[in-house]
Amino acid sequence: MNKVLIYQDKIMPYRVEIFNLLAEKVDLTVVYADEKIPEGIKFKTEKTIIKKFHGYTFLGKKYKELEKQSDAVVLPLTP
Repeated sequence: MNKVLIYQDKIMPYRVEIFNLLAEKVDLTVVYADEKIPEGIKFKTEKTIIKKFHGYTFLGKKYKELEKQSDAVVLPLTP
């Protein structure tokens, strides 16, 4: 089964259903930074602290290992 890693600042309630459907087809992990997550999640999650500095976003080293183990990594596009 393919491993997919998705980064989201927040796991929005309207995305849970599509993430759950995706998790039926792939091994899905969603990395998020918000304090709370919606109910009904059927996929793996990892909480992180995001640090922003002069327009750049930084994550801890542990996520590099998750990325190496994943077949696909999806990053949010933020202006």
